[in-house]
Amino acid sequence: MTRSNLSCFCIENKFLLAFISMLIWLASWGNPSLLLGEELPYLIELQPGQVQESWHKVNQLIKENASLEKPLPDPYLARAELWTLVGNHEEAIEDYLEATNLTLDGNPTVADQTRMLLHLKESLKRLAGQPQPRYPQKSREFFQVGFRLFYKGMYEEAAPLLAEATRLNTSDAVYRVVRALNCKKLGQHTKASQQLSAASSILKHPYFSKYELMDFHTRLERIQYSDRRWISEGLLNAGLSDQSTRKKANRLVSQIEITVKSN
Repeated sequence: MTRSNLSCFCIENKFLLAFISMLIWLASWGNPSLLLGEELPYLIELQPGQVQESWHKVNQLIKENASLEKPLPDPYLARAELWTLVGNHEEAIEDYLEATNLTLDGNPTVADQTRMLLHLKESLKRLAGQPQPRYPQKSREFFQVGFRLFYKGMYEEAAPLLAEATRLNTSDAVYRVVRALNCKKLGQHTKASQQLSAASSILKHPYFSKYELMDFHTRLERIQYSDRRWISEGLLNAGLSDQSTRKKANRLVSQIEITVKSN
C-alpha cells in the first residue's frame, strides 16, 4: 500500500478513530471471531469479534505504514484507541508518543499539535487514574514459558510472552527486569530502559516491603554474572534518570505546550 493509498484509507475511515470508538458500544455483544492467522494479545482475545478484527486491520496498517518513506501517525492513533478500550493505558501512551513524534516530524500546524497534546494528556490522566488490567495467573503462565525460552537463548520467541506477562500484571518488578534483559539481548535498548524504569518505580514504591525485595532477588537467582550486573547497574541508572513511557510523554507534553503557546 502506497503512502497516498494509506492516507486515503485513513481519511475515508476518519483515521479509524470514529469507527474504533464505536467498539466500546459493541463490546457488550457478539461472539469472538476466528483468529485471522495472527496471535492476538490476551486482552484483545477477551474482546468481541469486532474488536479482534479491528486489531488485525490496524496491525496490518501499521506494518504497511512502517514501509513508507514518511510513515503516517494515524495507524498508531488507531491502535492506541484499541489499547485504551481494553484498559492498557501504558501501551496506549507508547502509541500516542509514536504518533506524536511522527506528527512533529512533518511540520504540523498548531491544530495538529493541539490534537496530539490532548491525546497525550488524556492518556496520561487515564494511566494515573484508572486501574491497569490484572490477570495474575495468566501473567504467571506467560512469564514461565517466556522465561524458559529466554534461558535457552530464544529471545525472539520469548519477547511476546514476556510482553504479555508485563501487560497482564504491570506491578511485578521481576517480569519487568527479565523483559528488559530480553529486550537488551535483541538490541532494543529504548524498550529495555523503559522496562527498567518501570521496575525501578515498583521497587521504590513506599508499600514495597523488605520481604518483597528479598523475594525479588530470590526469583532472579538464575540470572547471574554479566546479566545480573547489567540489571543492577540498569536499575541504579533508572533511579537517576527516569526513561519510562510516562516520563517521556510528560516531557513531550511540556514541549508541545510551549510551542502551541508561542504561536
